[in-house]
Amino acid sequence: MLVIRFKPIGRKHSKMYRIVAAYKRSHPTKKYLESLGWYNPYTKECSINKEKLQKYLDLNIEISNSVRSLLIRQKLLT
Repeated sequence: MLVIRFKPIGRKHSKMYRIVAAYKRSHPTKKYLESLGWYNPYTKECSINKEKLQKYLDLNIEISNSVRSLLIRQKLLT
C-alpha cells in the first residue's frame, strides 16, 4: 500500500521535509518511490510537482494528515 507523506531532511532544530510517495510500512527516513516536492516549515515555503502529485492522486493512494493539510492550504486539494 502506498502513502504520500513527509520525509524529514536537514539538521536538528532546522528540519525541512521532502514530500514523497512511499510504501506505508517502510521507515519514514529510509527508501521512497518518488519525490514529489519539499516543504520548509520555518519560512512556509513549499514546492510541489503538480504532474507527479496528480499521477498518485489518480491512483487514489492514501495521504498523511499533515501533507493533506498542506495541500489544502496550497489549494491543490479540496
